[in-house]
Order: sequence, then C-alpha cells, then structure tokens
Amino acid sequence: MSSNNKIAVLVLSCDSYSDLWHPFFELFFKYWPDCPYKVYLTTNFKDFNNDRVTTLKSNEKSNWSSELKIVLNKIQENHVIVILEDYFLYDFVDTPWLDSLIEEYYKQNASFIRLGIFPELYNQLRPGKIINKNPDILNLEKGSEYRVDLQIALWKKEFLTDLIKEGEAPWEFELGASQRSNLKNDLVLGLKPIKHVNIVHGPISYECGAVTKGVWMRKAIKIAKENNVKLDLSQRPVETLYRHYRRLVYTSMPFFMRKVIDKVLSLISIKNS
Repeated sequence: MSSNNKIAVLVLSCDSYSDLWHPFFELFFKYWPDCPYKVYLTTNFKDFNNDRVTTLKSNEKSNWSSELKIVLNKIQENHVIVILEDYFLYDFVDTPWLDSLIEEYYKQNASFIRLGIFPELYNQLRPGKIINKNPDILNLEKGSEYRVDLQIALWKKEFLTDLIKEGEAPWEFELGASQRSNLKNDLVLGLKPIKHVNIVHGPISYECGAVTKGVWMRKAIKIAKENNVKLDLSQRPVETLYRHYRRLVYTSMPFFMRKVIDKVLSLISIKNS
C-alpha cells in the first residue's frame, strides 16, 4: 500500500461555519490541485457537494471533541493531515518539501509533525531539539504549553484519538492534549523557525484564522479578493479597522506583555461586571 492510501486530509468544521466551505475549498484546490490524498470535511448534519470532498457527518451537535472522535472512527486511513476550515491557503503547496517531511515522519516513526513554521517569537511555546542530523526538524519537548495544537499538522490517527477528551472546545483541546501527550512516548515533531521571517510559512502556506470569534478577518477578505473567491459577508460581521490594527499591535508583542495585558483587561472586566 502506498503512503497516499495511508494518509487523508481532514478538514475540521461544523454546520455553523458552512459559509466558509466554498471559499476554503476554492483556495485549497487552486493551491493544491494535485493533492494525492482523500479529502474529508467534517460536519454535523449538512452535506457539501463537491466531487473531490467526502463529507463526514457526526450526526449530532454536542461539543467539538466528542464530534471529532465520532468522525475519526469513520476514517480508514491511519494518518491525517488536519486543517481547520478557516485556514485559507494563499500560495501553491511545495510538494517536494511536504513529501520530504512526510518521509521523515515515517522514518522517525513519529505520531505528529506540525507542518507550519511560525515566527521565532512562538518558539518558546513549543521548544524542541534537532533530531539526528536534520537541522530543520525538531523533537518537541515534553512540558511545552502547545506541544501539539490545531495548526496544520500530520497526525497518527490513533495518537490524535487517544489525546481527545470529550467535552473540550478546540482551545481546551490544544492545552489539554499537550499535557496528555507528556504521558505518552510518542515522538512529536515540529519545524525549526527561520529567523526574521514573521509570517506563518512552510510547505503549506496559509492564513490561520480567517474567522476569529465569529468575525471575518480583513486579511482573509484580502486573500479572497486577490483570488477572485466570493465570500458571503452577510452571515457574519467583518473586523473593524480599529480592531484590526489593535490585533496587529497585540500579536507583535512578546508573550509576557500579552499576559499582562490580558490580566489587566480581565480585572477591568470583573470590576465592571
């Protein structure tokens, strides 16, 4: 059996984000037209009509983790490239690079490899050490706050399933699954950051978070416009310019400053409640 039959692309979504499905897949197949893997989309009850996509329904509306566990049990492939429905691709997939990472994943018998390279600022959240003589791949250390997360990554399906705790929301899963991964001996890999590169990049270039807290991000709208992809802006609000620039300033800050700001805002909110 070829590795293509062992891997699937799993796009995680739910019915309340169905307005993102068409733009997501327009960009996905534009920038990965030769994707060799079976592509699944998770939903609650809705169908998505696309010959290249298989809809996986949980047939319930309970919570994110429980629904994910249901659909994972419906997948025959042993490994899944997990992508969220609001991760908009904006450049062509570097197939040779991706293939080399998948080859290393198999060679190392890993259970997870994050396929996105993040700015060096984020390295403190997921520190790691170079494996063997490969300078680009890190063995992510146990105890890291975000050792595993929901950025684009290749997972061993069994490992992902074992880390799920039913009832958790996505952000709770990222923190909880990272802690639970410390109790396992599975190898967890990531890509080494490149200095002075301040965008998410890698073999699959994507904008993470086209929609945040139910609001369209301006960068996602820009990507859609540049690619002549139509968005339905009637279903959810658009980020205001003020919030856009405030977010850019916030995300450029070191993490210790963000935590101080979050704490102050939390105290103000409690005081005013």
